[in-house]
Amino acid sequence: MEAWLLGIDPLSAVFVAAFLTVGLPSVLYMGSLQQDLRQLAIACAFIGSTLGVVLARNLLLFLVFWELTVLWACAMILRDRPAGGLTVVYRYFLMHIAAGTSLFFGISIQFANDGSFAMGQVAPAAQPFFLAAFLIKAAVIPMHVWVPLTYPFIHPASAVVLSASATKLGVYGFARFLPGVPWLAYVGAGMALFGVVMALRQKTARQLLSYHLISQVGYMVAGIGVGTELGITGGTLHMWNHVIYKTLLFMVAGAVVFRTGVEALSGIGGRGRWMPLTFVAGVMGAAAISGLPPLNGYVSKTLLTAATEEQAVLQGMLTLAGIGTAFSFSKFIWYLFLDRRTQTGKVATKIREMPPFACLAMASLAAMCLLQGLFYPFFYGLAGHTISVEVFDLPKVWVDALRVGLGVGLYLVFRVAMWSAQLVKTPTSPAAGTPVAGATISGQVPADASLPWDVDVVYAWLSARVLALSQAFAACARDRTQGYLLMITAVLVGLVLFLCW
Repeated sequence: MEAWLLGIDPLSAVFVAAFLTVGLPSVLYMGSLQQDLRQLAIACAFIGSTLGVVLARNLLLFLVFWELTVLWACAMILRDRPAGGLTVVYRYFLMHIAAGTSLFFGISIQFANDGSFAMGQVAPAAQPFFLAAFLIKAAVIPMHVWVPLTYPFIHPASAVVLSASATKLGVYGFARFLPGVPWLAYVGAGMALFGVVMALRQKTARQLLSYHLISQVGYMVAGIGVGTELGITGGTLHMWNHVIYKTLLFMVAGAVVFRTGVEALSGIGGRGRWMPLTFVAGVMGAAAISGLPPLNGYVSKTLLTAATEEQAVLQGMLTLAGIGTAFSFSKFIWYLFLDRRTQTGKVATKIREMPPFACLAMASLAAMCLLQGLFYPFFYGLAGHTISVEVFDLPKVWVDALRVGLGVGLYLVFRVAMWSAQLVKTPTSPAAGTPVAGATISGQVPADASLPWDVDVVYAWLSARVLALSQAFAACARDRTQGYLLMITAVLVGLVLFLCW
C-alpha cells in the first residue's frame, strides 16, 4: 500500500515549495481580476494536480495527475473564452495529449520490462517516450510553440496560474527520470539563447514573457543535463526562483494590460508609471530574472555558472543569454512604465492602481525575490544542496552586476540610436512640417509585418503541410477506420521527418 500513497523527498520538496509559494498569490490575483468562483475552483484544482504529479510515488499516479493538469488547464482556458477562440485551447490540448500519450507508452514499456510501476531507473527502451513527453511539457524547441500561442491570448489571471507550473512539470520529469544526459545540457543552453532572441522581437508584453519563460526553462534543463549534484541543485533552485519572479512578471504585465486594455508594448505609452506598486514589483521581477545581486535569480545563476565552469562553451551560451535577458527586460520596463508617449504620439492618460488583493499578491512575490536571495542557505537546505559554494563572493557579485549592467547599457545605446534615427529620418509633410501619419523610419519593419524565416512561421507552415498530407491519405481510404489510421500514420511519419530535419 505504501507504493500507492503520495510521498515526498528532497526533489519533490523543492517543487512543492515552489508551487505552494505562488499558489496563494495567484489565487488572490485571479480573484481580484475575475471574481469568478468557478474559475477559482478550477485554478485550485489545477494547482492541486501539479502537486499530485510531484508527490506521486508510482508511475500510474504520476500519469493520472499529469493528465489531470491538462484537463483543468483546458477548462480554465475555455472558461476565459480566449481571443483566439477554440483554436487556442485546441492547440494546448493537442500538444499536451501528445505528451501524455508518449508518457503512457513509456510507462507501458517500463512495466513490461520491470513488472512494476515503481518510480526508478527508466528502461532504455522506454527512455525515448519519457523524453518526448518531457520535451513537449518543458517547451523544448521545436515543441515550444504551445507557450507563445497560449499565454498571450488568455485572460491575464489564467496566464499567471498556468505559467507558474505547466512547463516546470517537464523539468521535474527530467530531474526525476533523466538526469545527467550530456546533450540535454546543450539543448537547454540553446533554449536559453533562442528564447532571448525571440523575446527581443516580440511586440506585446505577454509574448515577450512567453519566450523568456522558454529561455529560463533552458537554464533549468542545462543544469539537470550537466548531471552533477551542483548542476541538478542549481537547476531545481533556478526553477523555484523562476516560478517566483516569472509569476510576478506575468502579474505585472497582466495588470498593465488589464488597466489599459492594450496588448502592444508600443501602444501602452508607459502608463504603468501611474501604478507605483506595480512599477516597483515590475522592476524587482526584471532585476531578479536578469540575475542582479542580491536577488534570487543571481543565486541560482551563480550555482549554474559554478556547475558549468569546466564546460566553457556551455557557460558562454548561458552568459550571452543572461546579457540578452537584461537587455530585453530593459525594453519591458521602458515600454510599460517609462515611455512617455503612445505609438500615435498622444500623451498617455492616467490609469488606476490594481485592487488591494492583486497588489498584495505582487508585493508578496516581490518580497520573496529579495528574501530568497538574502537567505539562500535556508533554500539550499530545501534543495538538498550539500556542496559549499560562496555565492556572495565579491568577484562573483561584480561579474554578475557587470553582466546585467552591460545588458541595460546596450539597451540604452539602442534607445539613443532609435531617437537619433527618428530625429534625422522621420519624413515630414511639406506643408505643415509635422510627421506624416503612418510613416515608418527608414530601415524599420512595420509593426504588422513578419520577418522572413521566422521559426514559428516555418513551423506553422510545415505543420499545415503535414496535416494536408494526412488528409490526402485519408481521402483514399475505403472506410472511416482506415481513414483515421492512414491520417495518424501520415502525421507520425511527417513529424518524425520534421524532427530529423
